[in-house]
Amino acid sequence: MMRPQTRQDLLYAARTEYDRFEALLGELPYEGKRTVLSTEGHGMNMRDVLVRLAAWQKCYLDWTKANFADEQRGFFPQPFNWQSVPRFNRAVWAANQKTSFAAAKRAFETQHVMIVQQVEDMIKEQLFVPGFYPWTGKRPLADYTFEATIARYQWANRQLAKYEKATKQPQESR
Repeated sequence: MMRPQTRQDLLYAARTEYDRFEALLGELPYEGKRTVLSTEGHGMNMRDVLVRLAAWQKCYLDWTKANFADEQRGFFPQPFNWQSVPRFNRAVWAANQKTSFAAAKRAFETQHVMIVQQVEDMIKEQLFVPGFYPWTGKRPLADYTFEATIARYQWANRQLAKYEKATKQPQESR
């Protein structure tokens, strides 16, 4: 998917990928939500997928909130940065093993709504002019919005597709 170039396209893409994920997730039987997906070197279930989505959304929301209030802050909490994304993801997974599926889903849904509202309240220049905000560096804010929403939702949809493919294989080939 090409990166959106307008606020409307950004909102449309975020809502489309979100709705696709929600629909696929809703089709999973209860057992499927608990089934461990073999991916990324550790056992991950749909709760873990939701936790990761919510963690990326939280990073984005905390980062924008702090920087809008003139409190300089990086996108990821210390000690993480863009070069340590895999470590960040593993830390999120490890820290949330006792989080319930319902709590993870609630956080994901709530934060999605907050990001959509933030984008709806902005004008094109705020989102798409590189460096409009000094704290985004040479990139436009929309690039970060894309990473925290659309790109993560696409990743989650791929995780669901892997699960569906694995569970639809004939028993003898497993």
